[in-house]
Amino acid sequence: MQKRFHILILSFLLLIKTGINAQDIGYATDIIRTLSSAEFHGRGYVNDGLALTESFLIGEFSKNSLQPLFDEYRQPFTLPVNTFPGKMSVTLNGIQLKPVKEFIVDPASNGLSGDFKIVMIEKRELLQPKIINRKLRKATNQFLAIDLRNPPDMNEQENETVSDLIRIIKYDPMLMIAGVLELTDEKLSWGISTVRTTRPCIVVHQENKMQAPDNIKVEIENIYHDHHPVAT
Repeated sequence: MQKRFHILILSFLLLIKTGINAQDIGYATDIIRTLSSAEFHGRGYVNDGLALTESFLIGEFSKNSLQPLFDEYRQPFTLPVNTFPGKMSVTLNGIQLKPVKEFIVDPASNGLSGDFKIVMIEKRELLQPKIINRKLRKATNQFLAIDLRNPPDMNEQENETVSDLIRIIKYDPMLMIAGVLELTDEKLSWGISTVRTTRPCIVVHQENKMQAPDNIKVEIENIYHDHHPVAT
């Protein structure tokens, strides 16, 4: 979706006029600023952001007397997408977190509801197979929490190995854990996914000074669409 948007914007800027002048640059800047605003909800399926984007661009194409490639500007198609139209609640140690500000759900997550214990694993421990296996066994039908706060010094190869292991822990359907929790002190950033995994992965923003949680209550509802209608 994001790639399509970039291609669409590039095409739009190239088609406005052949010559580039200050007026063109100002107009292009206004278009990008408008489409990047909160009003368009990320230009995706959330709150019909894509439909809003479509209507806006069609209006601009028409205003600039651009000729459509086919009978009209719209070119409908479908794509698979994992959506979260219902409940999305996360409570750690009895404290309910605020969505987006304090936690996000990995866009590929499956839905889940219930109370679970948390088994912690440090980033450095992911380089030790015996510890990983022991923690995974302990976290059977529970949540495994990966503490990424205040990460230890690692070389490039170690960081790549850890990243690969985190992806396996999050997405491997053979693992018997109920879900994955990532603790980070970095800014949270959400996206969309065209696939759905077997378990939820929740990314929580926590400062280093905050104590690691030992229990979690989740209510996450998701709907996976094989053919979500799209037009652009």
